[in-house]
This record gives sequence, structure tokens and C-alpha cells, in this order.
Amino acid sequence: MNIGILLYEKVEELDFIGPLEVFLKANSFLNKDLETNRILRISKDHENVVCANGTTVKPDYSYDDAPSLDILVVPGGQGSRKERYNPSTKGFILKSYPRLKYLLSVCTGSLILAEIDLLNGKKATTHHEAIDLLKQYPEVTVVENVRFTRDGNIVTSAGITAGIDASLYLLEQLYPQKGEEISTRVRRRLEYE
Repeated sequence: MNIGILLYEKVEELDFIGPLEVFLKANSFLNKDLETNRILRISKDHENVVCANGTTVKPDYSYDDAPSLDILVVPGGQGSRKERYNPSTKGFILKSYPRLKYLLSVCTGSLILAEIDLLNGKKATTHHEAIDLLKQYPEVTVVENVRFTRDGNIVTSAGITAGIDASLYLLEQLYPQKGEEISTRVRRRLEYE
């Protein structure tokens, strides 16, 4: 599967590194009958992205040349407050969405999804310190004090490590026969009990 990780200036590192690790670690537990996951870092262009804590990441693809995705992870961080208004980012998500099996937001990545109306009529969550920002979107049913929510094919998670929880949950959904076993083995590998 192609799993896209959206990158933008001041994105929170752990918001995307957590899910990235979950999906990469799952590859070692998938047998040859199941597809392995390709993790694709995607940004507006091919320039390095400086994250919230100063880490620099080189994207694999731009919005223009990214392949079709099965899952798109939209991480949060301080940069999401500005990125939710970026027309090219919003356009990329909207263009990708119809083909996705799942759309996962971590932390304030949900603000980007709310801004493009993908959360209208759906339940969603975000980091506890950003709940009031999500409540500014009246069409969204905001759920507090949960690690993650799922409404249709959209999964929204609270902050940082909740993105790991949501990613482990998606493993169970993606591989119905072996998902729970794979998820448990990934948890153990990550020392995430």
C-alpha cells in the first residue's frame, strides 16, 4: 500500500514519525501474501521541510508528482494553523481523498481537514489544547477525551502518541485476518504497551 505522510513547515515531528514507524514496522510482520507498505513523504515541492522542533526532512514527492495513495496521514503541529489555509495543500488532500481507503489526521491535522469541509457532519477529535479551535467549525461533532475517533474512512486522533494508537488501529482494519496479531507485534517491537 502507498501511505502518504503530508509534510509542511512547522509540522510536529512525532505526529508523523509515530505513524511512519508503525506502518514501517508492520512490513516486517507481513507475509508474502500481503502487500508491504510504501511510506511516501509528500510536500508542496521537493524542498526540505523544517519541522516544529528544527528537524529537516526531505520529501520523496511533491503534490504534483505523488502517486495514488491508499492512506494519507495529515499530521499537526503549530504549522497546521497556517497550513489549513494553504490552497495547494487543501487541493492535494481533496484530490487524493476519493481514492483513499483511510484518511488519518494526528493532533491539529484535523484543523486542515475541517477547513476543507471533510469533517462536516462527522465526529472528530484533536489535541486537548486545540479542542476550542476545532469547535470553531460548527459542522463538526467534536469529541473530547478520547485517543482517536473514526467516522467512515476518516480517523482523527488526539496529540502525538494518539497518532500511534490510531495507526495501530488502522493495521487491524487493513489486514482483517492478521491485523490484530500484526498490531500486537508492532506494539511489542516499539515497546508501546
